[in-house]
Amino acid sequence: DDEARSAAAKESADISAALVARILRRNCRSLAAGPSGSTEDAEQKSSSCCGLWPLASMMNHSLRPNAVRAGLGHAVCVRLLRDVTAGEEIVESYLSPLLPRSRRVEILRAAHDLKDEGPDEFDAPADAIDEIGSLLDEASSLLEEEHLEQSFKCLSE
Repeated sequence: DDEARSAAAKESADISAALVARILRRNCRSLAAGPSGSTEDAEQKSSSCCGLWPLASMMNHSLRPNAVRAGLGHAVCVRLLRDVTAGEEIVESYLSPLLPRSRRVEILRAAHDLKDEGPDEFDAPADAIDEIGSLLDEASSLLEEEHLEQSFKCLSE
């Protein structure tokens, strides 16, 4: 018994803080928040509640998930989005669908050491994103100058 305790103590002493941090980083997941009006809200809400759920952490990422996870108190619920076949992997998207591709690439690389699968049919064309960004910048400038009506007009055209 003393030998077993001694061996267990030695083994636990070999676990470094870096190893624990890596395990947490790879397995800690944010819970999905409800629908949001903006990508900023989506990022903020989805990262406001996180935890370590060993079984739920086994799900891998896909842009074409067949399941979604949500929190219910201190529990995680996984719900299938469609029927799956026997042996099919249960996959989820780690990200909000409201995130632009540039942010998705950044989060997947930083938080999960994953490479984004896109661009694909889920991504808006780069020129459309640039145009929308320019319009938002123009509308923001008009708002700062207190030209509310012109700002709305800029966004509605």
